[in-house]
Formats: sequence, C-alpha cells, structure tokens
Amino acid sequence: MKANSILDTIGNTPHVRVNRLFAGRAEVWSKNERSNPGASIKDRIALAMIEDAEARGALRSAWKEHADDMSADLQITMAILAQLSAVDYVDSQRLREGLRAEIAKALLEVDVLVLPTTVDVATHATADHMESGFLDPQALAGLCRFNFLGNLTGLPAASVPIGMHNGLPIGFQILGDAFDEATVLAVSAHLERLEVARAQRPKVFVDVL
Repeated sequence: MKANSILDTIGNTPHVRVNRLFAGRAEVWSKNERSNPGASIKDRIALAMIEDAEARGALRSAWKEHADDMSADLQITMAILAQLSAVDYVDSQRLREGLRAEIAKALLEVDVLVLPTTVDVATHATADHMESGFLDPQALAGLCRFNFLGNLTGLPAASVPIGMHNGLPIGFQILGDAFDEATVLAVSAHLERLEVARAQRPKVFVDVL
C-alpha cells in the first residue's frame, strides 16, 4: 500500500480471517486496528475529531446562511457542534478516559460485560421521518443509551438477537476488553450454539444485503 501522507494510513488496517474459532460454521474476519500509525483505534477517533473541527470552521458560514436548506436532523447536529468549546472537548476526553478506567477495572473480574443493546425495540417511524430525519429525543436517547458505551470507549462489542417483543427483535449487547474481539465473538457464537441467540425476521424489515 502506498499513501500520500500518514493520515491516509489511518483506518486502512488489514482484515484478518478468524480460522479456528467457528470451525467452518461461518466466515468471520477481524480488523487489525493495531496497524494504525499510533497502534490504536484511537487514531480513528483523533482524526475524526480533527476533521470535525475543521468541518465546523468551514461550515460555520454555511450553517448560518443556509440552515433552512439543511435537513432537520443535520440542523440539530450543526447547532450542537457549534456550541462546543475547547473546555467541553477536554472534559469529554476526561470522561472518556474515566469510563475506560472503570470498565478495565470491572473486566479484571469478568471476561465480558453484558447489557441491553437498546432501551426498547425499534420505534415507529413515519413517512415524514423518512423525509426529514428522525427527531424524537426520547426515542433516540433510548436507542443510543447503552451502545454509546462501546462507541465512547472504543472497546469491542457485539449485539445478538435473543427474542422478540411485539414482533420486533430484542438485542443483547456483549462488551469486551481492548483488543479482545475474540472473546466477544466467542460468547456470541456460544449463545448461538445454545440457540439463546437466533435471528427471527420481523414482519416489516429492510434487506440491506
């Protein structure tokens, strides 16, 4: 691989096939984030934050002058980002490191942490939502509340379907230690073998494949 700058190498890490864990039952690939320049998935986060800061500066005038041309959900995102200060950024990084420390402490005693994927099953979406974006704050908070932990800490996580409620699937989230994707996948595979986790297609669905 040739790169014009070191930034081009961030995220372009190799995929490695997991050969032994699933014994031919499934083809599973993992992404080797240690191949980032800083040997960490944090390189992705740092680059995203820098690019976001640059984008906010470049779009500041566009946000003020063309807000009505943006979708409603994008307007909310831009309004929030425009209010963030350097102090907010530093505080968020301290919070993130605190979360990492707490989870690392918990994982000294257990292999994985388990929690719901979402507060509730998928919420109702109307045709208007499809046009303007989904803007129900309570529903969005419920959808993101538990899986934000993996996003904020950068730790490996998986969600497996463990049942249905009102015809919609329920997610069971498995969170592992840093660089321990193998354990997360092993727990997921074991739940599947026990038939605790099995996919059931709801009445209404979108086939993304």
